[in-house]
Amino acid sequence: MMVLGAWQDFCGSICQLHNAPRLRHPVWLSLLERDHNENVVVADFCRQLTRLVEKLDTKHTKFFLSNVISTVLMHHMSWVASVAPPLHAPTHLHDKNPLVGSIYNDEAPCMPYNAQIAQYLEISGSVGSAHRMAKKL
Repeated sequence: MMVLGAWQDFCGSICQLHNAPRLRHPVWLSLLERDHNENVVVADFCRQLTRLVEKLDTKHTKFFLSNVISTVLMHHMSWVASVAPPLHAPTHLHDKNPLVGSIYNDEAPCMPYNAQIAQYLEISGSVGSAHRMAKKL
């Protein structure tokens, strides 16, 4: 009976994780759009970040926010490759990367984010560190 209860708790946790709300339009991508007021976006982002730091990055919370950000940036190596702009623009729109397809984001050419690359990096195990790597089996 204990095993069944643990299994049900595990399944419930996975469902909650899967169904959790996602960022619809991340701030770091909106800064790259051509028709927006960058100062407004940056000011709003800084105001929200400051509020979060004041609330969640205290001795009482054991510096939760800075620990979360540091951990994610250290152990989730695919975030850079998924949002960094390509080193050079493709000469032809049909230039392809043999592993993940297009190196050019066809859906939003001014955005460096490529959903295919992000998904590929996540499922191929681009998470970890030098002595600990996650791999897809």
